[in-house]
Amino acid sequence: MLLRNLQSTCAEVASLAEATLSYSDTAKRIMRLLRGLVPCDTVNLGTIDLGTEEGFHFALDGFLMPPERRELLPRFMHQNPMVEFARQHGLNPPLRFTDFYTRRQFEEVPIYRECYRGYTFSMITFGIAAPPGLNINFVLSRSAGDFTDDEREILTILQPLVSSVMKQRILREGLVEAHARGVPVGIVHGSAEFVHTLDEQALTLLQAHFPGRPRHRLPEAAWRVLRRETRRVVTLADLPGGGRLCARLGPDIEAWRMELWEENAAVPAAKLTAAGLTGRQVDVVQWLAKGKSTAEIAMILGISPRTVQKHLETIYRQLGVENRLAAINLCRQWM
Repeated sequence: MLLRNLQSTCAEVASLAEATLSYSDTAKRIMRLLRGLVPCDTVNLGTIDLGTEEGFHFALDGFLMPPERRELLPRFMHQNPMVEFARQHGLNPPLRFTDFYTRRQFEEVPIYRECYRGYTFSMITFGIAAPPGLNINFVLSRSAGDFTDDEREILTILQPLVSSVMKQRILREGLVEAHARGVPVGIVHGSAEFVHTLDEQALTLLQAHFPGRPRHRLPEAAWRVLRRETRRVVTLADLPGGGRLCARLGPDIEAWRMELWEENAAVPAAKLTAAGLTGRQVDVVQWLAKGKSTAEIAMILGISPRTVQKHLETIYRQLGVENRLAAINLCRQWM
């Protein structure tokens, strides 16, 4: 029976690679499958910055510990042997506290006394693919009884499949957006200002433009702009030579997805503004000058093709041209 259930779970996890689900919904589906195979009280997806040892957990059905206990965790995270294992060895296999301590020893460790005691008796975690400096783990917890060796073996079998599916989803999103925009695009998933996961392109861009920021949360300046402009393309930073770092934040069930990319050699916005164009019309012209079609501009900016066409009609009048080709030629003279 257990083998049949494991085979069925593997097949369901594998099918998620092709499902049209958001990242957060995919994570929730996997959490439910894990809980059905390995009984636990709670399951979550945790992201920890290995540099600061701070992080954020995306839970399926809440947590065993109350908020005031969870707030203490960063102070004791250096005592979590699973995090230290990930720091030294990278992707961690399914691990329990009792793989490092006897039960008596663990109950004397401050992280247990101050955070887990009375709420979380045992925990087992396993890592999934993550960019450098981050540890991303599925975490299963129980209020009573330890996880068995057989349950750890089940998760050992599932781990590479779960990690592969989650990585495929974010890679596919990056490729789709890069094709639409014609430039490399980084993908970030999160809740509020916290990051669930991101690809290496997004990490590279964030580190380049916001050096020293924690990897598990967005820069405060970027978050302030993005949360006011959901679904709109916004400028997060200016680049030398007139380019810009762009981002677009879109809803993702109970969370969000951010696309992040650099635009170089854009038509100078000042010239377009001086010609009487609005901010959104400037966005349309800059994509027009890069050869994008009406449908592609609509997709990039998150608006309808009809709205793009209305903007174009106004743009032609403001620039004193008659058609798309004339507008492109005029704008390219300004680039």
